[in-house]
Amino acid sequence: MSKSAPDRPQPEASNNPAQGGPPQLDNPLWDYALARYAHPQTQTICLQWQNQFGADVNLLLACGWLALRQRRFNPASDFSAIDSWRAEIVLPLRTARNALNKQDCRQHALRQRILQLELAAERYEISLIYALLSGTGKEDLSAPQEAVETVALCRRNLLDYFSRLNDAQEVNQAQLNLVAANLVMEM
Repeated sequence: MSKSAPDRPQPEASNNPAQGGPPQLDNPLWDYALARYAHPQTQTICLQWQNQFGADVNLLLACGWLALRQRRFNPASDFSAIDSWRAEIVLPLRTARNALNKQDCRQHALRQRILQLELAAERYEISLIYALLSGTGKEDLSAPQEAVETVALCRRNLLDYFSRLNDAQEVNQAQLNLVAANLVMEM
């Protein structure tokens, strides 16, 4: 019989997923993202920006979510946990899924399983984004700071996000305006 280790105080679990705490998978940003990404024009343009500029669709959606709360997107925030998760988990899953032949029915089940994993990874990424944007949870994200025209604020948030990306100065302004309007329209 082995001797048990003396009782040691366990460190408190962090509520911040970026610090290893449990993610809050069900959150207002996730609900918003599901509803807004379902809009065909928004989905098409966001995917185009993803392919053309390397944009993170989840962060694009977060720009609209913030605008509805009269909040600015801060490109100087520490996105390292989000960027790492995307680079190490989401993008490799997407690459694996896209490498499979859509026309090969023998690969269909595998492709669908990888898609489900990719969506679960993106949901976790949204929980990281939500944790970052909501800070410590002390800030009430539902209370507007000041009244600003919401579409204009969303457009500003998208431009601020694009400032993080290389070669994103080529964003089509008509598409930017359309996505900004779609992200903040009444549902």
